[in-house]
Amino acid sequence: MALADSGASLESLGLSAVEVRALVETALAEDRGQGDLTTRLTVTEGTRARGTFFSKQRLVVAGLPVAALVFEALDASCAWKTHIHDGAEVEAGTALAETSGLAAPLLAGERVALNFLQHLSGIATLAWRLKQQLEGLHVQLLDTRKTLPGLRSLEKYAVRM
Repeated sequence: MALADSGASLESLGLSAVEVRALVETALAEDRGQGDLTTRLTVTEGTRARGTFFSKQRLVVAGLPVAALVFEALDASCAWKTHIHDGAEVEAGTALAETSGLAAPLLAGERVALNFLQHLSGIATLAWRLKQQLEGLHVQLLDTRKTLPGLRSLEKYAVRM
Protein backbone atom coordinates (compact mmCIF):
# COMPACT_ATOMS: atom_id res chain seq x y z
CA MET A 1 0.00 0.00 0.00
CA ALA A 2 1.97 2.98 1.26
CA LEU A 3 5.49 2.27 0.12
CA ALA A 4 4.38 0.85 -3.18
CA ASP A 5 2.60 4.16 -3.81
CA SER A 6 5.74 6.10 -2.87
CA GLY A 7 7.80 4.14 -5.38
CA ALA A 8 10.45 3.04 -2.88
CA SER A 9 11.13 0.23 -0.46
CA LEU A 10 12.82 0.93 2.84
CA GLU A 11 15.69 -1.34 1.88
CA SER A 12 16.24 0.55 -1.37
CA LEU A 13 16.62 3.66 0.78
CA GLY A 14 19.23 2.00 2.99
CA LEU A 15 16.82 1.46 5.88
CA SER A 16 15.81 -1.69 7.73
CA ALA A 17 12.08 -2.37 7.33
CA VAL A 18 12.01 -4.26 10.64
CA GLU A 19 13.71 -1.41 12.50
CA VAL A 20 11.58 1.36 10.99
CA ARG A 21 8.33 -0.54 11.52
CA ALA A 22 9.30 -1.07 15.18
CA LEU A 23 10.01 2.67 15.57
CA VAL A 24 6.64 3.51 14.03
CA GLU A 25 4.82 1.07 16.34
CA THR A 26 6.64 2.51 19.38
CA ALA A 27 5.77 6.08 18.36
CA LEU A 28 2.11 5.17 17.79
CA ALA A 29 1.84 3.35 21.12
CA GLU A 30 3.35 6.30 22.94
CA ASP A 31 1.17 8.84 21.16
CA ARG A 32 -2.11 6.94 21.49
CA GLY A 33 -1.79 6.15 25.16
CA GLN A 34 -5.32 5.33 26.32
CA GLY A 35 -6.77 6.19 22.92
CA ASP A 36 -8.23 9.27 21.30
CA LEU A 37 -11.32 10.21 23.28
CA THR A 38 -12.14 13.17 21.01
CA THR A 39 -12.20 11.01 17.88
CA ARG A 40 -14.31 8.36 19.62
CA LEU A 41 -16.86 10.98 20.67
CA THR A 42 -16.98 13.07 17.50
CA VAL A 43 -16.23 10.82 14.53
CA THR A 44 -18.92 8.40 13.43
CA GLU A 45 -17.70 4.88 12.67
CA GLY A 46 -17.12 4.48 8.95
CA THR A 47 -16.54 8.18 8.32
CA ARG A 48 -13.96 8.69 5.60
CA ALA A 49 -11.46 11.53 5.36
CA ARG A 50 -8.57 12.81 3.33
CA GLY A 51 -5.55 14.85 4.36
CA THR A 52 -2.70 16.56 2.54
CA PHE A 53 0.75 17.27 3.96
CA PHE A 54 2.16 20.67 2.94
CA SER A 55 5.57 22.21 3.58
CA LYS A 56 5.39 25.29 5.79
CA GLN A 57 8.74 26.62 4.62
CA ARG A 58 11.48 26.01 2.08
CA LEU A 59 13.02 22.67 3.01
CA VAL A 60 14.55 19.40 1.92
CA VAL A 61 12.01 16.60 2.29
CA ALA A 62 12.85 13.49 4.32
CA GLY A 63 10.62 10.90 5.95
CA LEU A 64 7.78 10.34 3.49
CA PRO A 65 8.18 6.53 3.52
CA VAL A 66 8.13 6.58 7.33
CA ALA A 67 4.97 8.70 7.38
CA ALA A 68 3.38 6.24 4.97
CA LEU A 69 4.16 3.40 7.37
CA VAL A 70 2.37 5.22 10.19
CA PHE A 71 -0.94 5.03 8.33
CA GLU A 72 -0.26 1.52 7.07
CA ALA A 73 0.32 0.38 10.66
CA LEU A 74 -3.02 1.86 11.75
CA ASP A 75 -5.11 0.68 8.81
CA ALA A 76 -3.69 -1.15 5.81
CA SER A 77 -6.58 0.14 3.70
CA CYS A 78 -5.45 3.77 4.07
CA ALA A 79 -4.28 5.18 0.74
CA TRP A 80 -0.99 7.11 0.53
CA LYS A 81 0.24 9.07 -2.44
CA THR A 82 3.42 11.14 -2.56
CA HIS A 83 3.65 14.24 -4.71
CA ILE A 84 7.39 14.65 -4.22
CA HIS A 85 10.27 12.39 -3.21
CA ASP A 86 12.61 12.39 -0.25
CA GLY A 87 15.64 14.54 -0.99
CA ALA A 88 13.66 17.10 -3.01
CA GLU A 89 14.10 20.78 -2.19
CA VAL A 90 10.64 22.38 -2.03
CA GLU A 91 9.20 25.82 -1.43
CA ALA A 92 6.70 26.73 1.29
CA GLY A 93 3.21 25.52 0.45
CA THR A 94 4.28 22.52 -1.62
CA ALA A 95 2.00 19.49 -1.35
CA LEU A 96 4.21 16.61 -0.21
CA ALA A 97 1.75 13.74 0.10
CA GLU A 98 -1.85 12.88 0.76
CA THR A 99 -3.62 10.13 2.59
CA SER A 100 -7.22 9.00 2.62
CA GLY A 101 -9.28 6.36 4.33
CA LEU A 102 -11.26 5.92 7.50
CA ALA A 103 -11.15 9.12 9.56
CA ALA A 104 -10.26 7.53 12.91
CA PRO A 105 -6.94 5.97 11.80
CA LEU A 106 -6.04 9.13 9.86
CA LEU A 107 -6.60 11.26 12.94
CA ALA A 108 -4.71 8.77 15.10
CA GLY A 109 -1.69 8.86 12.80
CA GLU A 110 -1.43 12.45 11.60
CA ARG A 111 0.62 13.77 14.54
CA VAL A 112 3.04 10.84 14.53
CA ALA A 113 3.47 11.10 10.76
CA LEU A 114 4.05 14.85 11.05
CA ASN A 115 6.56 14.36 13.86
CA PHE A 116 8.64 12.01 11.71
CA LEU A 117 8.37 14.29 8.66
CA GLN A 118 9.26 17.45 10.59
CA HIS A 119 12.18 15.91 12.47
CA LEU A 120 13.73 14.20 9.46
CA SER A 121 13.09 17.12 7.08
CA GLY A 122 14.66 19.45 9.64
CA ILE A 123 17.82 17.36 9.68
CA ALA A 124 17.89 17.11 5.87
CA THR A 125 17.37 20.85 5.52
CA LEU A 126 20.12 21.72 8.01
CA ALA A 127 22.56 19.32 6.33
CA TRP A 128 21.70 20.87 2.94
CA ARG A 129 22.28 24.41 4.27
CA LEU A 130 25.61 23.41 5.80
CA LYS A 131 26.66 21.77 2.54
CA GLN A 132 25.85 24.99 0.69
CA GLN A 133 27.99 27.01 3.11
CA LEU A 134 30.93 24.68 2.54
CA GLU A 135 30.84 24.86 -1.26
CA GLY A 136 34.20 25.88 -2.68
CA LEU A 137 36.05 24.98 0.49
CA HIS A 138 38.25 21.93 0.84
CA VAL A 139 36.01 20.52 3.55
CA GLN A 140 33.85 17.42 3.64
CA LEU A 141 30.62 17.38 5.67
CA LEU A 142 30.16 14.13 7.60
CA ASP A 143 27.45 12.99 9.96
CA THR A 144 28.35 11.52 13.34
CA ARG A 145 27.01 9.04 15.82
CA LYS A 146 25.45 11.88 17.85
CA THR A 147 21.86 10.91 17.23
CA LEU A 148 18.76 10.43 19.32
CA PRO A 149 18.48 6.95 20.83
CA GLY A 150 16.70 4.59 18.46
CA LEU A 151 16.65 7.07 15.60
CA ARG A 152 20.22 6.76 14.30
CA SER A 153 19.38 5.06 11.01
CA LEU A 154 16.55 7.51 10.24
CA GLU A 155 18.62 10.56 11.18
CA LYS A 156 21.57 9.39 9.09
CA TYR A 157 19.12 8.75 6.24
CA ALA A 158 17.88 12.34 6.58
CA VAL A 159 21.45 13.63 6.26
CA ARG A 160 21.86 11.63 3.04
CA MET A 161 18.74 13.26 1.65
